[in-house]
Amino acid sequence: MSALVKRVKGVSKSKGDILKPRKPSGGKAASTAIARRGMKEKKEEMDIQLSARPDVNSETPLEASGFKVLVTGFDPKSKSVISFLQSKCSGKIKMSKVQFLPKRLTFLVSTRSEAEALRKLSGAKVDKHKITVRYTLQNGQTDASATVVEDDAIVKAENDADILSFTDEQVSLLRQFLAIQYRPELRVLDLSNLANMEVFKAAGFNLDLNQAKLLKILMRLISVRCKDVTSINFSNNNLKTLSGFDAIGNLLPDVINLSFDSNQIDRFETLAELKSVKGLRELHLTNNPISVANTDEYQRIVVQMFPSLCVLDSVSIPRLAPPFDAAQFLHQFITSFDQNRAALALAYHEHATLAVVVQCHHPGKWPDSHSLLVDPVQGVPLVFNGPESISRILLSLPPSMHLATPPMHVDTVCSTPESVTLKTTGYLLEESGVRRGFVRSLTLTPVSAVPSRPWTALVCRDELLVSDVPQ
Repeated sequence: MSALVKRVKGVSKSKGDILKPRKPSGGKAASTAIARRGMKEKKEEMDIQLSARPDVNSETPLEASGFKVLVTGFDPKSKSVISFLQSKCSGKIKMSKVQFLPKRLTFLVSTRSEAEALRKLSGAKVDKHKITVRYTLQNGQTDASATVVEDDAIVKAENDADILSFTDEQVSLLRQFLAIQYRPELRVLDLSNLANMEVFKAAGFNLDLNQAKLLKILMRLISVRCKDVTSINFSNNNLKTLSGFDAIGNLLPDVINLSFDSNQIDRFETLAELKSVKGLRELHLTNNPISVANTDEYQRIVVQMFPSLCVLDSVSIPRLAPPFDAAQFLHQFITSFDQNRAALALAYHEHATLAVVVQCHHPGKWPDSHSLLVDPVQGVPLVFNGPESISRILLSLPPSMHLATPPMHVDTVCSTPESVTLKTTGYLLEESGVRRGFVRSLTLTPVSAVPSRPWTALVCRDELLVSDVPQ
């Protein structure tokens, strides 16, 4: 086993991976890099970039081929959706190239005003079925307005009264703001000090995150525009509670790093809203009444509330020794994966999840698995729940063996009395002799081994990435 599992090492005692970037050696690390960013420069950047963008709601000349409208959500057996759309638009819509496809309707219209009128019907009910209406430029061009239309349709499709209370101009302004504040290369979103953004003041738009309506639509837009975000900074927003922030865990599953520095949070109870963020690794609450007035008990309570937490207020939480022999479990797990995958059904918790991403193009069996693991419509990885579903997927994956040379590397990402997260990297060998690289993250919880379940831990979360490597 020592040849296969080379080492199990603890987490580096770094002070924050994303919201708290390190400076080169010799310099003093910033305690909150994003929170301390020069807001004057950010406001100027915002004003310049927004003023340079086109007015999304303005009329534009007829494009070469008009606008393609997509309608979904209606009863496939019903043909009344066209008459419904015409009646709601007072019969002024001229449709061409109408196509009824399984569960969707597409057609062309000539002007943006027609497309906009149809898009505003998104969320309406036709024969008790809620429809979604989107449009794009038919000539294949992409511009800001086409993107806005699709995003706004998604956001407003739920027909939520709070969301629909915002005007198209306000939604457009929020969308453009997110485009500026989001750094996709770092997967970081800066939403600090929103009330002092001059561009919103000038528009009479009060960005107070204590308002439930604003927080709701902002979260919906983030889930569309910044769906891959891992770190969000909410510092300096005069937040008194975190009511409504449970949406982060429900809409943004990749988030691991949150900053609420310099707000007015004064109750531990409100932090429970963040328990929906299952993978939370880093949390910043400095300069809040809760962290200033409860210094003795503060860290103990917060760490107890969030077992997965590794960094609190830029300070690494002391690593605990795993509550079981992680190396032994891992050896048993990968041996079963290689030789008897059916036995892994007993290694997963009843609420366990599995996601598998295949990024393989070199000929072999693994590329053929891709279609089984992604949503056929959205193209995103599927998440499988429960031992039965997970076992079925594992058995469908190509037979492969973990290579002992070079040895697999194992990092202990986080360890608490309740769970341990291991990150493994190494190589798999297909039966055909094709070699693949893999990265696997396993979150484990200890259990007592019994004859019917011969495991010292159960897998709560399993994320596997398989990719091509030089042959």
